[in-house]
Amino acid sequence: MARVEEQAIIPAPIDQVFDLIADHRRALDWLEGFTRFELIGGPERGVGARVSTEGRMLGFFRFDNA
Repeated sequence: MARVEEQAIIPAPIDQVFDLIADHRRALDWLEGFTRFELIGGPERGVGARVSTEGRMLGFFRFDNA
């Protein structure tokens, strides 16, 4: 299994940052390379939330997990 790590310093309160990245409806606003990101089951967010995605990761891995 591949593992990717990234780190960034974001000058904003952690609860605001988490609210942004945990919201599947806003994923395409900040998740570069993706063309589809939609909820397919479970709660809106948190444990059990399931999403279907399509896009490119790291510029060359194309995937569609629909």
